[in-house]
Amino acid sequence: MPVVDPRYPLSELTRDVIAGFYRSFDSFGFGFPESVYRRALAVELRHAGLAIETEVPFELIHLGECVGRYRADLIVEQRLIVEVKTGPTLDPTAVHQLLNYLHVTKLPLGLVLFFGPRPKVKRLIRDDSREYPVSEP
Repeated sequence: MPVVDPRYPLSELTRDVIAGFYRSFDSFGFGFPESVYRRALAVELRHAGLAIETEVPFELIHLGECVGRYRADLIVEQRLIVEVKTGPTLDPTAVHQLLNYLHVTKLPLGLVLFFGPRPKVKRLIRDDSREYPVSEP
């Protein structure tokens, strides 16, 4: 049985997603719209036997009213949010966006996958020090 390091929750799942990310990147390289990479990654992960939900909607609620509607690019195995980004550089706000999605959805872990000139992976763990109310769609 593999040793599980508590600093790296869901390490097997993230390993499989990151491998799919690099296979997708190797197939297409840099320069396509985000939607192409999101769909290619979903195909890769489904072929690897993972349960994938795409463009999953959720609402941000404040004082009982919806103040924002968002979509997570991918949710893998109902445990991991994946945000796909592309462009010449990775916008630092992508990390904050994913952290907010983790807080709102209560999922434990997320990946920002950057299909840029040089592919990058950012792995984020939910920090429960902030709370946001959310409603189920």
